[in-house]
Amino acid sequence: LRLLTGLARPDGGEVYWQGEPLRRVRDSFHRSLLWIGHQPGIKTRLTARENLHFFHPGDGARLPEALAQAGLAGFEDVPVARLSAGQQRRVALARL
Repeated sequence: LRLLTGLARPDGGEVYWQGEPLRRVRDSFHRSLLWIGHQPGIKTRLTARENLHFFHPGDGARLPEALAQAGLAGFEDVPVARLSAGQQRRVALARL
């Protein structure tokens, strides 16, 4: 991770991203990164669907697909507080 973020340099060799040396495409690489920290940053009183809608209002047609891709089909209307920690992280990832 330190190599990818530019906080460290490789001792040897080179890091590539999409077939290009990372040192040449670092800006576009950084713009493409998505990150969630230790806390998923979701609202536990809301359902998975409501969380996605809260962060992406007006994007309702894409929400079921995002939840399904995150492996949360069938959990759309379950309050996030009732989901496992792993499922909560998947809600956070679906939000991205």
